[in-house]
Amino acid sequence: MKLITRIFFIIISLSFFLACSNRADIQKETETLLQADRDFSNVSREKGMKASFLEHISDDCVLLRAQQKPIEGRTAIEATFARFSDENSILTWEPLKAVVSESGDLGYTYGIWESKLKDTTGLVFKGTYLSIWKKNADGKWKVVLDTGNPGIK
Repeated sequence: MKLITRIFFIIISLSFFLACSNRADIQKETETLLQADRDFSNVSREKGMKASFLEHISDDCVLLRAQQKPIEGRTAIEATFARFSDENSILTWEPLKAVVSESGDLGYTYGIWESKLKDTTGLVFKGTYLSIWKKNADGKWKVVLDTGNPGIK
């Protein structure tokens, strides 16, 4: 009976140890996700919004935009972006918060975006955004859903 009890204790202890070791370091993953969002914005500033989105979205990403049906998948997003030019404005954003799941492979960021016209007016438009991120097979964060709202002062 003692042998069975010991074996049972060892199995339970090993199961607990393995379960704990598979948990993500949420604080580290949260900072990594915040940095991924900042990098996303930096590429937008340096190379343009279109290039940045195409670099940072997943193949099955969905964009939710005002007065439009959802834009689903990389092919549809590329076709939509082909109709727009980055030459007249610079889109940047700053995440205010990131939240990561316990598994460490799904999270979201939200914050404030800013679009500045490059013309002599220098008009600035601001709003809020939400991006949902998922880690890909390579362990890189990719946007799976992105949406935003205009209109903050």
